[in-house]
Amino acid sequence: MEYGVTRMLMLQRAIPSVKVDISIELLAKLREYLREPRSRAELQKFCEIKSRDHFRNKILIPLIDSKKIKLTIPDKPTSSKQKYVWNDN
Repeated sequence: MEYGVTRMLMLQRAIPSVKVDISIELLAKLREYLREPRSRAELQKFCEIKSRDHFRNKILIPLIDSKKIKLTIPDKPTSSKQKYVWNDN
């Protein structure tokens, strides 16, 4: 088994209901980075991912669905002023 695959399996155990295309190291860094509310563009740049669709579908939405990240404006999920913060609950 490749090292990257092993890390993905470990991450899926940490977040069992969601398949997230992200390393454990990046997830830990995101947890710290999201202590303050950040926009999608800020998060995408932090993760060094160029494709907006890939970032949204493979990382952002799964983390929101797993309740690891929460929206600052939950009533308006598509707001241009939407920001995201780590959910410690």
